[in-house]
Amino acid sequence: MEYPKALMHTPAGHLKAPHFISQEENKAFKLPDPSSADILPLNFTPSLCQQDEQGPKALCNYKLQQQLSSQLKLSAKMKREAEAAQTNGYSAFRHLFESNCNTIEVFFQIDSHGERAPPTSRKATLEDTQALSFSFEQIDIGDEGFYVALAKNYEKIFVLFDVGLKLIYRDKIGDVTTKDTNMKGHMKKALLPLFKAIGAITRAQRILLAAIDLECLQEYEKILGKCLDHRTSFETDERECFTLRACLVNMFTEPHVDGGDVKNGQASMGLLGEFEDGDFCITELKRRFVYKIGSISFLKSEQYEYFTLKWKGHRYCLVATVHEAVKKKFLYGKA
Repeated sequence: MEYPKALMHTPAGHLKAPHFISQEENKAFKLPDPSSADILPLNFTPSLCQQDEQGPKALCNYKLQQQLSSQLKLSAKMKREAEAAQTNGYSAFRHLFESNCNTIEVFFQIDSHGERAPPTSRKATLEDTQALSFSFEQIDIGDEGFYVALAKNYEKIFVLFDVGLKLIYRDKIGDVTTKDTNMKGHMKKALLPLFKAIGAITRAQRILLAAIDLECLQEYEKILGKCLDHRTSFETDERECFTLRACLVNMFTEPHVDGGDVKNGQASMGLLGEFEDGDFCITELKRRFVYKIGSISFLKSEQYEYFTLKWKGHRYCLVATVHEAVKKKFLYGKA
C-alpha cells in the first residue's frame, strides 16, 4: 500500500524518537527519515453514505455492531466449559475459534466488582518493567482477529481488534470522514494526513464501542451532549461520544492506572505509524499483546494497570476516553 507522508517534525526537522531508542538503533531499523514517516494508507475512498447516519451505511454499521456484539460473548456451551475449567482449578479459560484467530479468555481470579490490591509495578524502573513483561504470555491474534478478556463474572476487561480500522472502512478511507469539520484556525498542510487518520479512528472507535459496551457508549453520548450545551461544538463525527483525546507521538507509557477515567468505563487506543515491537501489557492479566498498524483496543483503564514495551520506529497512538470529573460536572452538577 502507498502511504501519505506525515511530515510531523520538530523545528529542527526530525520527530523525537522514544527516549529509549538511539538514532543508531532507528537507522538500523531501516526506517525512512522521520519527517516522512508513514501514517495511514493513502488510496482510501469512503463507502457510499459512510457520512450519512440515516443512509444504508448506517444500517451496515448497525449490523456490524450486532454481529460483533454476539461474537464477543461466551455462548451457553462456552460458559459450561468455563465453569468446568474453574471447578477443576484452572486460573483461566481460553476459547479459540477454529475458523480464525479470534480468542475469548476468562480470568477466574479477577472480579470486576471486587477490591484488588494495586499493582506495585508502577514504581518499577524501565528495566524492571521490561523484565516483568518477560513473565507475561504474548498474545498475537494474527490478521483480522480479535481478543476478549473477561472477568470471572463475564464482564469485559479488554478487547483488541487486530484491524479495527479495516473492520469499519474495509480497505479504503477517504480524504475526509465527515460532512464537515468543526475547527477554526490555520492547519499546516503537512498535518492533514494525521488529522484524516484521527478522524477515521474516531468513527471506528465509536462504532466498535457500541459492539463492546452499548451502555457505556450511551452514557458517553449523554455526557458529551451535556458538555456541548456549554461549549463550542468540536465533534468530527455525527455521533461523537468521547470528550477527551490525546495523540501520543513516540510517547512511552509507564505502568499506571487511569484513575481519573469514568468508573467502569472504556478507554480506547488506536495505533498508527511504522514500528516494530512495543507490546501492550496488562499487569493483572499477565498478558502482553502484539499491536499492529490499524489495531484498535478498549480497556477499563480506571481499574487495570497497563504499559507499553520498547519499540523501534515511529509509533502514533490515539487515546480516547471520558473523565469521571466531566461526568460529575455535566451530569450531576458536581465540581
